[in-house]
Amino acid sequence: MGKSLADFNPDDSSSHMVTTPRSVEAYKASGILPKEIALKQPTDFKEEGEDEGVMYLRYEHWKTGRDALLRQLLQEYKRICENGLPAVRSQGSVFGQGSGDDKLEALIAKEQRAIDVLKQRQKQEVEAMLAAQFRQQAMERDAQIRLEKQAARERALKEDAKRRQKEWERLQADIEAKKKAEAEQEALKAKQLAAENHRREQERIAYEKKMEKQRKVEARAKEEEMLARAAERKAETEAIFAKQQEKLEQRRNEMEQRDAERRAAMEEKRRRRAEEAAIKAEITAQRIEDNQQAQKANQDRATQLFEEKQEETERRRQAFEEQRRREAEERRLRAEQKAIEIEEAHRRMEERERHKQEVILQKEQEVEERLREKQRIAAQREEQKKQEALEREVKRLEAVNAAKQKEEMMKSEVLHKLQESEARVEMIQEHKERERKMAKERARLQKQERIDAVERLRRKEEYDREIARQKIEADNERIREMKRQQESIAQERAKLKAEQDVQKQALQEAMEKMKRTNVWEPPAGIDIDIDVEAIARKVQADHRG
Repeated sequence: MGKSLADFNPDDSSSHMVTTPRSVEAYKASGILPKEIALKQPTDFKEEGEDEGVMYLRYEHWKTGRDALLRQLLQEYKRICENGLPAVRSQGSVFGQGSGDDKLEALIAKEQRAIDVLKQRQKQEVEAMLAAQFRQQAMERDAQIRLEKQAARERALKEDAKRRQKEWERLQADIEAKKKAEAEQEALKAKQLAAENHRREQERIAYEKKMEKQRKVEARAKEEEMLARAAERKAETEAIFAKQQEKLEQRRNEMEQRDAERRAAMEEKRRRRAEEAAIKAEITAQRIEDNQQAQKANQDRATQLFEEKQEETERRRQAFEEQRRREAEERRLRAEQKAIEIEEAHRRMEERERHKQEVILQKEQEVEERLREKQRIAAQREEQKKQEALEREVKRLEAVNAAKQKEEMMKSEVLHKLQESEARVEMIQEHKERERKMAKERARLQKQERIDAVERLRRKEEYDREIARQKIEADNERIREMKRQQESIAQERAKLKAEQDVQKQALQEAMEKMKRTNVWEPPAGIDIDIDVEAIARKVQADHRG
């Protein structure tokens, strides 16, 4: 048993392959090919390197078109089932039995009526062929216009894409120029800050040198004053030195013991201060190093240049601190040496002034104590100044590091915003690219759909023309049969046959000429009154509707 469209199953992959005559005739009459309604899966539309969205777009487009084609095909099948297959050949003879002139006249009249019917039918068929040709021309014109519009839209899309690409490149160039300007500005600020720090450092060094020179002058003046007083006291103490020798010897021992204790205490205190200063310096250096290491990971090229200049300033500062430390150490050693020398001088003076009065000795001791206190205070002030300078430097470095951190945070924030902006631009570009591809694929599918529709219409019209041709052939065959049966009017039948042949050839040539020139010229000698303009207007009206 053959396969029919009556049993068509949309989900069966072989239902489109029919074999029954009416089903095959429905395919031909509708211009639909069996492969156009064959079952497909979404993966059949997948191409390598393409997005799944394009695949599903093609599948949905095919599915919608397939449903429409199925409805059209089944309607055509239903019409053929109701009206039957087209009959192109008549059965039996058109002549009955009879003889005589009356029968001949009746036969001639009947034949004339049949000829008139044939002419009318031939006129209708010619009009139908003309209408089909006009419809095909109109569809071809519409298809050409749509193709031109689609090409214009594609050109506009390409121009818009080029314009957007140029705009994006200009935006990137502006961003790069802004980055470069900001980097140059930052480098200039770093250079200015380094110059300002250098100037302040030079001013501080000059001030320290000036104060050191002033302290040396004051110490020299005090030393000369002390020597003068010592010379005066020398003359006074020589008289009483012998008297006080024993008492002074005892006091000298006590003083030496106290002095040893005092020196030990001072040495211990100096050691503790040195340890505290070393610990503070180490903590400060560690803090500076930690800050520098924390900043170093996030610095760019301009910041590295600033760091190198800052390190140069730091080396100079450390060199200056080392120089100040050495000078302070030298001053301390000189002061201690001077104190030792003074103490030695005092001891020598005490040996020479054993007989000096106890009051004078006490005053000398007070003077010595005041001198030591002044030296201690001076040392404390010097140490305090060092500590204050170190703390100021630490604060300055912390402020610089804080400024760097703030600057880096601002840079990071600007960079983050820029990256977010670039990411958004890239996402928009990707979305637009996907939309462009989808729109391009839709346009291609629509274009292919129009081409397929035109091709189906061409096949349908070829089928209609073939049916018309078969009908004409059948009619000619009927006429020839009639002529064979009408031997009594052979001469008339021959004339009619010749006329029919001439008309057929002329009509075929006129149709071929119309296909080439798009102009209908009725053949000469054929009495067929056809209003070509009315047919063209009706086809145009139907096509617009």
